[in-house]
Amino acid sequence: MDYALGEAASIENDPVRNGADLIKLRRAVEAANDGCGGIERAFIIGTSSNMVTNEYLVKEGADTSMLKNAVPEMAREIERRL
Repeated sequence: MDYALGEAASIENDPVRNGADLIKLRRAVEAANDGCGGIERAFIIGTSSNMVTNEYLVKEGADTSMLKNAVPEMAREIERRL
């Protein structure tokens, strides 16, 4: 999950301007009680830069957040959670 997605977009009238918006939308779909039982919860790693704090993406629903150049740490985190 990246923070900056570029131009503003929307999915069913929900604005999606950045990765945090996309995380919130995914979590809302997972929790939806729409008669279909929602969908299974995904493991989300938010990637950020020095301009965006990792805590912001986690606050919005990511399971964890790391800097983009932390690929080995991401691999270890995924392996740990599997």
